[in-house]
Amino acid sequence: MILNPSRLDMKIMNVSKKYFSLSALIILLLFVLTACGSSSPSPTRPSMTPTAPPPTPAPPPTGTVPSDFETAEYNLDWSLDAINASEAYARGFTGEGAIVGFVDFNFQLNNDEVDWHPLSQDKDQQWITMYEAFLGVTAPDTDHGQWVSSIAAARKNGIATHGVAFDAQVLAVDFFSGVDMHTEVQDGITFFVSDPWGYLVNNGARVVNKSIGFDEEDFIPNPPARNGNEHYTISNAARVVELGGLLVASAGNDGDPDPLVSNIETLDLIEQNNLWASGGYFLVAGSIDESGNISDFSDRAGVLKDFYLVAPGEDVAVSSFEFPIGGFGSGTSFSSPHIVGAAALLFGQWPQLEAFEVAEILLSTATDLGAPGVDNIYGHGLLNLDEATKPVGQTTVAVEGSVAPVSVTDSMMVMGQAFGDASPQNLESVMILDKYDRDYYVDASTAVLATPTDLNFNSILDLRRSQSGGNWQVNSDMHASMVMNRDSLSLDAHRDTLTDIEKINKRQKLRSWYISGNINKNSRWVMGQGRGLAATLDIVDNSPVNDTGLFLSSHQQNIVASSDNSFLAGGLILDSRNILSFGFMVGDYKGQGYHAVSVLQDDLANYAVETRMTHLFDGGQMSIGLGVILEEKSVLGSRSSSGFALADKTITGTFSVKTAWKLGTAFGGNWTFSGQAKGGLSDVTTNQISLFNGFNRFLSTQWAAKLMAYDIFSKGDRFGFSVSQPLRVENAALMVSTASHFDVAADAPVFVLEQVSFSPTGREISLEAGYHLQQGTWSMSANLIRRFNAGHRASLNDIAVLLHTSKKF
Repeated sequence: MILNPSRLDMKIMNVSKKYFSLSALIILLLFVLTACGSSSPSPTRPSMTPTAPPPTPAPPPTGTVPSDFETAEYNLDWSLDAINASEAYARGFTGEGAIVGFVDFNFQLNNDEVDWHPLSQDKDQQWITMYEAFLGVTAPDTDHGQWVSSIAAARKNGIATHGVAFDAQVLAVDFFSGVDMHTEVQDGITFFVSDPWGYLVNNGARVVNKSIGFDEEDFIPNPPARNGNEHYTISNAARVVELGGLLVASAGNDGDPDPLVSNIETLDLIEQNNLWASGGYFLVAGSIDESGNISDFSDRAGVLKDFYLVAPGEDVAVSSFEFPIGGFGSGTSFSSPHIVGAAALLFGQWPQLEAFEVAEILLSTATDLGAPGVDNIYGHGLLNLDEATKPVGQTTVAVEGSVAPVSVTDSMMVMGQAFGDASPQNLESVMILDKYDRDYYVDASTAVLATPTDLNFNSILDLRRSQSGGNWQVNSDMHASMVMNRDSLSLDAHRDTLTDIEKINKRQKLRSWYISGNINKNSRWVMGQGRGLAATLDIVDNSPVNDTGLFLSSHQQNIVASSDNSFLAGGLILDSRNILSFGFMVGDYKGQGYHAVSVLQDDLANYAVETRMTHLFDGGQMSIGLGVILEEKSVLGSRSSSGFALADKTITGTFSVKTAWKLGTAFGGNWTFSGQAKGGLSDVTTNQISLFNGFNRFLSTQWAAKLMAYDIFSKGDRFGFSVSQPLRVENAALMVSTASHFDVAADAPVFVLEQVSFSPTGREISLEAGYHLQQGTWSMSANLIRRFNAGHRASLNDIAVLLHTSKKF
């Protein structure tokens, strides 16, 4: 239901039929009693005391931490600190762009301490004259309008104090301005009814302060006779809510258990006519002292507890001509401008918010005082700008095209080794949205986790020391091999300290096994678990070189290798010189279901097929291979999720060349040489809603050359040198769509699409010397490795030495 100003005034006129002079006098008295906002007996002005002269005015400081804003102006009184205003300022909230509205008395529109809106309206003497003549009283003469305006929005300029929203603009309308006037005639009386509330909202004020009202004791049993037949009055403040604004009213200064009757009647009018439908809202402001206790004079929350907040209202600093260096006053009239200023900070930052949303934010983020929860004294509690300017409720990543929330906490990326330190370069300011679609900007680059650069000695030692198994010749055509992981054996002494999950994951389990054989003299086959496909095809090809366990750098060579891989391969001996081999593998990148980081929880499936043609030479062989790797929801081992999702699937075509040669005997040993190189072309597809809109087709490379000798120092030993480059992405680029700002008109983020490099900054080259000796049940290994650009990170070089001895029992 839309109510026009005259309809809103009918309630006053209906009252006036029986108590006309009474109701008119009530209006006068409420101006004197509550517009002053004073807890003292004085009906004319709050108690004011001058302060010491301020320092020389200086440009307002800027900063990024709260203490940067806690200046002499800020600390002129205790109120700004009590509502944590400096926390909001440090986040960039100043009220810039917001317009706050005031209906009050005697604004100083020529006082530069406040940024007055050009449409502000001063008092008009003709309406004061009519008002005083009709009631036989004098209109209020205090500068109350100036005082409350300065609390909400006085400039930050090094003079006296500054307001809560020091960059906001104040649209001030004096009670006697006569804006938006219409007339009504009743019982021979012509009412000149001004609608300052509608004027404010219609001219841009999103939040309006109301420090006028009446209470039960303002009714006078025997009102004086009226004078004349013309009377000036204003419409009901419910007009603010009707037009979609936020109305903040002072609770009252009688220490009553409920706020002013006029506030209760305003809420009744709003609810009876469903004025909430406009998106407007109504709040009531009570006062606390510096200790955080409800002020003795403040009306309590009572029946309006669901709409009630408290804010500083005792000894609050104001700025005006009569108090150029600051004065102090008390009353709930000085509490409501704090809430008005707080709302202006939010409206200035997010003009798309509706009034009810701003009210909900202020209520839900208030500091609870008194009895737990919403209570009859403090209502929702103390205004808290620190919490009000933080995200509220579930936060989501702003992602183009999203129709469902995209979780912030689940948006992560764990890079595979091939990407090194590659990371999108424009994640330092990623937009996230809270429950109210308020945009915040966070450094999301910390959610991109790179693979550690250090060599995983634990994994290497695990392979060397924690294995058991054997080799069996089943018959002339079949051979079997099995390797068992024995991690749990080294932990038996501490088993009582492990969690149930750790016990499950540390128990003895199968690491790898395979069975191989011949169907006939021209065919070979192998099946098993726990090897990469390239290593599997080496079994089929019967490679003359075995470097397993000799080099540390060998552990970095496989794109896909896991103890959960299952493989099947076969080979056909085409003639005495040529072998055609082929294999198929099904596996996954093993997740940890209990892990706190969601992106690491799931098993990610991968599949590989490869065919290889091997030509045998006298003393060596050379192979050329073609393969395809299919990864589900990963890119060369990189995991990602939610707003950082990279892929639905990745298909990588591979081309490889491999050679192995027996070089003969020298220095007492049998020398061999092997070399391999592999290139890949990856195609990434995704239909996921993410910041990342797809890769280009990119290349990857890896290579190694190894010189090895057997029985060089002792029977059964192996010694070798290697130079290698682990798998590296060469020219990956990623399309990134990030929100640059929030378009208020469209009520949606504006996205910018750009291509960024997703290749590492360096190229790792590893030089290594390795030695291994097996003597009965004893074994000894030694490795020296020098890495340049370790982990494909430019200028990161390291040296590692590993000495290892073990004995089987």
